[in-house]
Amino acid sequence: MIRPSLHRSLADLRTRAAETSGSGRRVVAIAVVALLAVVPSGCAGRRYSQQLEVDAMRAEYYELEDRYYETLGRLEAAERKLERHGLDQEREEDDAARSGAGGARTNDDSGLLPLDGRIDSDDPEPNPMPEAPAVPNDLPEPGNLPGPDARRRPIGAGIRNAGRAVLNPGLDRLSARTRRVGPNVEGRDYRDPSETAADRNRRHQSEAARAGVPYFPNPDDDRELLAASVDDSSAGDEGYGPPVESESIDDEPGEIGWQEPRIGEPLPVDEVDELPIDDWEVVAVGVDRRQTAGFDANADGIDDGISLVIHPRNASGQTIPVFAPMSIAVIDPAERGEAQRIGLWKFTADELAYRQPATARPSDGIALRLNWTRGIPRHGNLAVFVRYEAPDGQQYEDRLDVAIALRAGERSAWTARPTPFRSAADGSASGSAVPRPGSPTPVREVGTGSRSGGSTVPPPSRPIDTSIGPQTNRPAWSPFR
Repeated sequence: MIRPSLHRSLADLRTRAAETSGSGRRVVAIAVVALLAVVPSGCAGRRYSQQLEVDAMRAEYYELEDRYYETLGRLEAAERKLERHGLDQEREEDDAARSGAGGARTNDDSGLLPLDGRIDSDDPEPNPMPEAPAVPNDLPEPGNLPGPDARRRPIGAGIRNAGRAVLNPGLDRLSARTRRVGPNVEGRDYRDPSETAADRNRRHQSEAARAGVPYFPNPDDDRELLAASVDDSSAGDEGYGPPVESESIDDEPGEIGWQEPRIGEPLPVDEVDELPIDDWEVVAVGVDRRQTAGFDANADGIDDGISLVIHPRNASGQTIPVFAPMSIAVIDPAERGEAQRIGLWKFTADELAYRQPATARPSDGIALRLNWTRGIPRHGNLAVFVRYEAPDGQQYEDRLDVAIALRAGERSAWTARPTPFRSAADGSASGSAVPRPGSPTPVREVGTGSRSGGSTVPPPSRPIDTSIGPQTNRPAWSPFR
């Protein structure tokens, strides 16, 4: 009986010991976790308190700096005031000394009385000083002057108040000439696609009017890029390279004849463009051949677009800056159908005016840089058509052939329009195999000659009456259609 009860007691003790050890381990684990959680929070709390202290010291530093500059400004104002007070006091002392208290004679009567102050009996009586005529004071009182009182000030007030300006709290404390300009909360993205060039120009002008500063638009097409777009290093011996100095028969000894400028350089200023513009009516439009060429935007040797300058001219031949609706078409003559059109650009008067640099002169013309809209053309010889609609409704057109660079090393410049030369003897074209439009074409008669073994010489052609003109009824193609 005793042994079983002893075994039960031992089992109970073991169970209690196991429970006690398990709970102890749990308590130790909880304590360790709590300690690990408290240690970082304590470090973070110290960092936060240190950061607060640093911020407080920085704010105190800024406040002391502000007080220093304010005190410095007051000191300078006091020094100026003291200096003006000393000058005024010296001026008063000089006036008092000059007036002379005690009946001292002034310079006004030096010409009437003798220098020794005595008048001899033989001398005539001195002439009295003439009295100045009374000037009627017809000026109105200051209270009756027109205009607001705040804008009026007496004559000389600006001189008397010079150097007495007080610090304006609206001005920057570091510079009395720099006014604070707040952020523009109404500004919109410059690259907003929904905003046209005319709207952007008007918005910039309104912003400049509110700010009170002149506005110079940032041009999309810089005129300096026109000359840089032409690769002069690849020019050959065909008239596009550097000019060669040569003497002319008409030149005086030692003088060099006129040389044509290099392709891409601006035109020489004509004497007509130097004169003032009196006639603002456009009667002709021309494309500047020396400044019309392709341009390479990424320096890979392949033209990414075309740059050109258009000159609206009056009856005197002057280039006048009259902006009007304009259409520009670039055509590839080697293609057929719709593939001929490389690009078509249409501009309004406001868009053309916005694209010009602020430093452009009236004789510079209208400068444009146009990127390809349908990829790089397949052929290098292109035709540029320009249509200009004058303010009076009259339309003027011009055409120019341009050679662009499709591969690295090629040059890009304008080219002369190919025109075949015909001989008066036989009517054949030399220099080009393309027949001239409107020229009679030999037609072989049907049914003449042998079919085999005969002569290969064609029979004489039937004469064609050229007075009636070509008999085609095909519609005329236009680059602007």
